[in-house]
Amino acid sequence: MVKFTTLKRLNHICLALTTCTMLGIAMSKPAAALKYSITKIGTLEGSSSQAYGINDSGEVVGVYSLPKSQTPTAFVWDKTNGIQALKAATPGFFSQAYGINNNGLVVGCEFTNKGDQQAILWDRDNNAQLLGYLGNISPAQPKSVAYAINDNGLVVGASASLADTKLHAVLWNSTDDNQNNAQAILKTDTFGSIAYGINNYGQVVVSSGGGFQSFIWDSKTDLTQSLQSIRGNREPYDINNNGQAVGYSLTGNTSSEGTLWDTPNNIKSLGSGNIGYGINDNGWVVGRSSNNHAFVWVNGEAHDLNDLLIKPKSGWILNEARAINNSGQIAATGTINGKTHAFVLTPH
Repeated sequence: MVKFTTLKRLNHICLALTTCTMLGIAMSKPAAALKYSITKIGTLEGSSSQAYGINDSGEVVGVYSLPKSQTPTAFVWDKTNGIQALKAATPGFFSQAYGINNNGLVVGCEFTNKGDQQAILWDRDNNAQLLGYLGNISPAQPKSVAYAINDNGLVVGASASLADTKLHAVLWNSTDDNQNNAQAILKTDTFGSIAYGINNYGQVVVSSGGGFQSFIWDSKTDLTQSLQSIRGNREPYDINNNGQAVGYSLTGNTSSEGTLWDTPNNIKSLGSGNIGYGINDNGWVVGRSSNNHAFVWVNGEAHDLNDLLIKPKSGWILNEARAINNSGQIAATGTINGKTHAFVLTPH
């Protein structure tokens, strides 16, 4: 069971509502009037970094790499304390962080260059705890990963099992004593599946068979709803507290089409070649465009975030936006001076 002990990572959770209120004006602006300031997330002796998640306090998680060995290490960052490393639980393993909830709990995985991989959770004291495999027994090829955690401590991702080497979408409950038991999400999972996102109501987005089928699964009722596709395969990556999901649709080798599911059967295009990675409760979507630029989708239109910087000649090229919080802050990755770095965009 995760214990909420004395905080090592001081942050702005107590100011989250104030921050949301102050930035609420910006959230109501049309995209043409919206501008962003950029804050670089420096690395711990590292040469590069990537951002994957952000919570409503503006805490960001991702991975950085050391310059000589390129050793991947998970990190958590906030404006007050800067960047802090999140070490693997097993000596000799690397680490990577994908999601963070509003209680500051972080999920991701630890792994080796031999392919071993296990889902992991870090508490507020930066203590790492491994999450179990499907069936709570390590398969022949250990492999599991955690992608997202909601504010109730439910974690989703994927795990291999003893039955086969495929990954299967799973849920862990980090608040009870059986958190090491990974629960299979789909009763029948012939082709393998992955759960990428979960909201605070326990709704989970699941991709099966590499996007051949995709679902919203309700952890409370154990019911699944199939997500319709604009064309062909579809892959959902995130879901907000209103049940809206984002991702992309794809047919064969053709380009992707960013996809927003207002409901499982109500689909909107986010633009040809685009991929939607994150969505907040205001319905704002962020992702990557066909020209490898980060974008934000607001009021039915996708906008290149490079065109919305307060200082457009900053030297940054914003390549990919992965997550957006309810204040409109965006966790993303770009290049400056030839280096790849994580950064935070704040709306004004």
